[in-house]
Amino acid sequence: MHISFCFSHQMHQHSLETQKWLHITSEALAGTRARGASQALDRQIELDLLTSPKDDIEFTIVRDTIRRKVEAVCERVVIKPEKMIRKLPRIQHLFAQLSGRLRKEEDEFEILSSLHPSPAVCGFPTEEAQLLIAKTEVFDRGMYAGPVGWFGGGESEFAVGIRSALVEKDRGAFIYAGTGIVEGSSPYLEWDELELKTSQFTKLLKLDLPQRQKVDCK
Repeated sequence: MHISFCFSHQMHQHSLETQKWLHITSEALAGTRARGASQALDRQIELDLLTSPKDDIEFTIVRDTIRRKVEAVCERVVIKPEKMIRKLPRIQHLFAQLSGRLRKEEDEFEILSSLHPSPAVCGFPTEEAQLLIAKTEVFDRGMYAGPVGWFGGGESEFAVGIRSALVEKDRGAFIYAGTGIVEGSSPYLEWDELELKTSQFTKLLKLDLPQRQKVDCK
């Protein structure tokens, strides 16, 4: 999830009244595929992503949860586009953009807190998912999946800290990535997606991920 805030000032010509509002834009991203080696293959992968029931469920959960979070602080939320493909050099995602104007002026930190954590990294319903994560994950996420960005100059911009490497002195690099598990997920395809997301780090550091093993999905 990508979030940006923009403080805007407008001077009315007749009343000389200055109004201040906060405009919020958030991006919903879900579903990840590699780019194709040819234009035809790239288009085929795009169509597969657009028509995948599993990825549609994941994307809808992320988009609708972000919409509810933005609606909680904004007058009206506009979703445009509602669902499309965003292509990056190595990967392509399902993408939507949500925007709205704040109902009242609030502290930027409070707004940021209300919009996090992202459903893409903790699951839904949020509270239940967080409890499950606390019980099952054996490591502290640290900065992973938290908001990373800046405040200043009347504007703020944040992204979720995913697919990242945290380098610690005398401990090496910790590489973080994850996938969205929903009804219809295949553990093997999720592992392939995880390999895709970490491939730049593993190639750079010349690392090999553990081989995927047979999983009992019952």
